[in-house]
Amino acid sequence: MIPDTIAPSCEPTEFTETFPAEPGQLAGADCDLPIDAQIDFVNYELYVDQASMDATYDLLARGFQNGGGTVDGPGCPEGPGPIANDDDRALCYMFLVDDAQIQWTDRAHFILANAFHDDGDWQALFDWWMDAGPVAP
Repeated sequence: MIPDTIAPSCEPTEFTETFPAEPGQLAGADCDLPIDAQIDFVNYELYVDQASMDATYDLLARGFQNGGGTVDGPGCPEGPGPIANDDDRALCYMFLVDDAQIQWTDRAHFILANAFHDDGDWQALFDWWMDAGPVAP
């Protein structure tokens, strides 16, 4: 489900007592991309159903906003804000200084993903996201 260009940089998410799985989360993959990649990091999370996935998406979006992040604006590729994404959901946001970040869902596969580009380049993040998957097996 992870695109072939990203998969070699991924490892299974390790859940611990300190960092447990979200309610309904079955598995995850943490992908630390090479230094010359378009983005720095992406995480894919597989959920048991759409309700669990959407609940986590909503919780994270509220956390970004309540934690001092910027979630309002024109949306990628111009800056923070929601993106029209068919039946799925996507939100660009800034949480740390100049990190351009995006969170999106794939409702067909119950996957929630999050990626960031630490130089604040919204256009580069958006361009990468257009092919970031997940992809059908």
